[in-house]
Amino acid sequence: MSFDFVLTMRRLIIVTIVFGILMTVSFSQTLLYDIYGTRDGLPSDEINTLFQDSQGFLWIGTLDGLTKYDSKHFINYTTGDGIFSTEVHNIWENKSHPQSLWLFIDEGICQFSNGEFTPPKTSPISSRITAALQDKEGIIWSSTEHGIEILTDDNFTQMSVTPSPRLCNQIIEGDDSLLWFLSFDGLWYYSRIEKRFSHFLEVEPAETFPYGSAMCLDDKNDLWVATHTGEIVRIRNSQIIDKRNVRYGKFTFIVDDHERSMW
Repeated sequence: MSFDFVLTMRRLIIVTIVFGILMTVSFSQTLLYDIYGTRDGLPSDEINTLFQDSQGFLWIGTLDGLTKYDSKHFINYTTGDGIFSTEVHNIWENKSHPQSLWLFIDEGICQFSNGEFTPPKTSPISSRITAALQDKEGIIWSSTEHGIEILTDDNFTQMSVTPSPRLCNQIIEGDDSLLWFLSFDGLWYYSRIEKRFSHFLEVEPAETFPYGSAMCLDDKNDLWVATHTGEIVRIRNSQIIDKRNVRYGKFTFIVDDHERSMW
């Protein structure tokens, strides 16, 4: 198998629903990749999300539990270990307690710390959370069917700013004043300076991102968006600077790690 697409001289690790498994892909003159699945220790071949914590461990949210990867072994956590739901949709590290994780699961929100799963002190207004992020200021942004809710001082509040995205599958914070929201109706951003949401448009105003499926920021603060059609789009300073089609099917998640590798 070979590709004629070169995505810089870095390794790209892709989770794709074509195979439903974790793949390590090296884009260079020759495509090299490793495939990880249940036979290698993952609890499921269906991957929902990936996250690398401050210690360098990779956390994998699957349909059948939470997995920690230490570069050698997959360590799995399921309902038998205390997690409230096996399906893990989103993961991020608690900025107030760096070695603690927040998990967004089918049953809502829980925290994982010192091997224990615990519920939060407060609950969001909406029972359905599709994506969440804790920003640099410690504010938790969550996307629901009703719009965006934020958690500050242990209280969830509904944002009154309209229009706003709903049912997002990812939220990302940039190094600038922007937060990016990838929703069912396209790519949005929120400006802390202007205090409003906006749809992101390409150079041609008629073009938008109606089928965005995954996104991440790299170490240059460039936003990478993978679409349902197999394209990877690179955005810098709110302008598209590159668009490539890898012809590999749908992406479910991509993330840039500390070693300049993209997963």
